[in-house]
Amino acid sequence: WEVAKPKATMFVWAQLPTMCWNLADPWDSRSISREMLSRCGVAVIPGDAFGAQGEGFIRIALVESRQRLVEAARRIGHFIRGE
Repeated sequence: WEVAKPKATMFVWAQLPTMCWNLADPWDSRSISREMLSRCGVAVIPGDAFGAQGEGFIRIALVESRQRLVEAARRIGHFIRGE
């Protein structure tokens, strides 16, 4: 899942990844955010929390230590792959 590096902020706006597994309903920013927290313990903000134009994205805050961010990225990778 490739996301653009932020240029001048502590937030990453990431377009929803292609998931390797499916829910009963299509993925949206809220369902991915909810499932990510539930399944891998990583909290992100659904893009639609910032308005309709945010749908299709999640916002990730880069406010933890490098070690914790690397661990979060590892967990998110497992989540996306359905592991």
